[in-house]
Amino acid sequence: MAPTTSALVRIPKDTHELLRDLAREEQTTLQDLLVRAVEAYDRAHMLNATALAYTALQADPSVLAELREEQAVLDSSLMDGLKDLDDEDELAAMYAEMNPPMSSLNSTVGSFG
Repeated sequence: MAPTTSALVRIPKDTHELLRDLAREEQTTLQDLLVRAVEAYDRAHMLNATALAYTALQADPSVLAELREEQAVLDSSLMDGLKDLDDEDELAAMYAEMNPPMSSLNSTVGSFG
């Protein structure tokens, strides 16, 4: 971990005790545990915001059509030789395989793994 400046953060005593117990269980420092917890929360927050944005996008057919047109233009410029995936079910299956649902992520966040 890169050298950092420090800051005092006041938290309830029971939260401090929980952090201390988790750090001991993970065999790490409170600082490292807090850094990892905030990073995990930040990732989960970003993924949730992205999921909400895609849900809103799908709710507006005209914007979704505009996006698909733009993607078609960009896809034809790529010329990477990869198979086109036009089947939304196939895309959804690939996405699900590569990205666990938020409920799974929330349980993973707890493990700090």
